[in-house]
Amino acid sequence: MQQIGAEMNLSETAFVEPVRSGASISGNPFVELADFNLRWFTPRTEVNLCGHATMASAAVLFEEGNQQEVLHFETLSGRLSVRRDQAQKGLHLQMDFPACPATAALPPVVTKVKDKLKGCFMGVQTQDVLMSLDLKYVLVVLASDTTQQQLMDMQCDTRQLESLADKQNVFAVCVTCSGDGKPYHFFSRFFAPWAGIDEDPVTGSAHAMLGPYWAQHIDKFEKTLHARQCSERVGELQVSVDSEKARVTVAGQAVIVSKGEMYVPVNVRS
Repeated sequence: MQQIGAEMNLSETAFVEPVRSGASISGNPFVELADFNLRWFTPRTEVNLCGHATMASAAVLFEEGNQQEVLHFETLSGRLSVRRDQAQKGLHLQMDFPACPATAALPPVVTKVKDKLKGCFMGVQTQDVLMSLDLKYVLVVLASDTTQQQLMDMQCDTRQLESLADKQNVFAVCVTCSGDGKPYHFFSRFFAPWAGIDEDPVTGSAHAMLGPYWAQHIDKFEKTLHARQCSERVGELQVSVDSEKARVTVAGQAVIVSKGEMYVPVNVRS
């Protein structure tokens, strides 16, 4: 799987396997079942949590004819569920995440390089540096007057960023700034050179951290936040935070862009 992930050279490659649980399968398990095993690989490593590759996996299953209302995926981060919103046109999906809030209590390895880390992001002013210890994501919050365009124009020295820590301590850095709610409440960009991802186009798992942060700062718990990830490709998400259950729902539109077949030689090592 890691070799295939490297060959695909995308942010993440997902591998889906039906969970049969002793059931008698007469047809196609990808169409009949609601429960699946799921793993994700970047070009360099396996990851514990990946939102958009999970939603993409669900999108493919629904597109192939799966009629289940909710699909469940057993992962390294526990069970993740994706629901298709039948009231919306196309593949509008909602995914349930555990909340992974960021804290100001940085581990020593990050505290040591905090100022150098800020210097990796050029053309913007930083306000705070936090970290989700669950995800190993550093959260860099930009000054309150930062605009979406300034975030989009920001340059990141990914090689310098990668040199400041190793993937045992830091998996990625997410940079964020506030919006005005017309329509976006916050913006972000996501960098994970430790995993072979200079910049991720859209990162569902980051919103398990961003959602609780911005819900608290703009008093939007239990209400929908509109988010925009300002990569070159751009992604738009709707984020809801349930503070009592410590869960985050991330929703968005999925589009199937290609289908194909892969031939794997039988002597390739796993």
